[in-house]
Amino acid sequence: MNDLPPAESLSATTAEQRKDAAGIVTPARVPGQVLPPAGDVFLGRRITPITRRRIENFKANRRGFWSLWIFLVLFLASLRLSEKLVDKNEEILANDNSLRQQIEFLVKRDGLSVKVCRSMKESCELISSLVGGMTTPKRVLLCAMHAEQHAKLMAPPEMGHKAFVDAMKKSVNDLDCEHKEIYNVFSIERLGQIEERLKTYQQAHNYESRAYSSREVPAGLLLIIIGDDNVVIAVDHAEFVGPDWTLHLKGREYVEFAKLHFDRLWDRAPYKLRPATGIDASVLAELKKKLGDQFSQAASTH
Repeated sequence: MNDLPPAESLSATTAEQRKDAAGIVTPARVPGQVLPPAGDVFLGRRITPITRRRIENFKANRRGFWSLWIFLVLFLASLRLSEKLVDKNEEILANDNSLRQQIEFLVKRDGLSVKVCRSMKESCELISSLVGGMTTPKRVLLCAMHAEQHAKLMAPPEMGHKAFVDAMKKSVNDLDCEHKEIYNVFSIERLGQIEERLKTYQQAHNYESRAYSSREVPAGLLLIIIGDDNVVIAVDHAEFVGPDWTLHLKGREYVEFAKLHFDRLWDRAPYKLRPATGIDASVLAELKKKLGDQFSQAASTH
């Protein structure tokens, strides 16, 4: 006796419709290829017959298959090498000042060295000490190519900016020191600041200043060459006038490289604000007229 219900007889069309409604997908058979059994597993995971066929096709491509294994071996070897390097330099890499110490560690060689200052106070103290410790030749070459968005607020005394200003004055007042400055003048206000600086050094015979007038320069870029073996590259503070982050490069090679850049900017500067003979009033008037015309054009467009 059979308790099962009688089998339902279906037409071929009805069976095909029910199969489509259930979402049953039958993979296409490739002539001459035996499909893997249902429930196949690869790397501990169940895979479909289509995935198994793709894996077999990849394994059949011997160049790609062995390239994968070679890549994995090299990758694991590089990880192991990296671990050894980190262990070797753990005292440099595993601390809060890793950026500064990594730069110093990697660049110190043959009398060349790098130091990073990460605050205005520290940067200004560094520049002041370098100016005070200059040896022959005594020179300060300063390039302040600020852009239009350059901050105009003066830094509070506790941030150390006064030490920077005093150091620059000292270099100008030292008659044995060559002092040259390059500025980018982008507004009447900025020109007024520079004009006041020129008047401060009215009687100096060792001070010259030249300028550009462009809005398309990097914001807050400062280059200072001090003496014969010190270069300071600084980024201005976001809120105040003055160097914030600085990179101090010590070595004659750095100075030679930086001076090439400075000399090119110096020779091409269109405005000679202050030659060694004194302030050139005609150049200041020409620059004021240009800036005034630019301001008028900008106002008319708005």
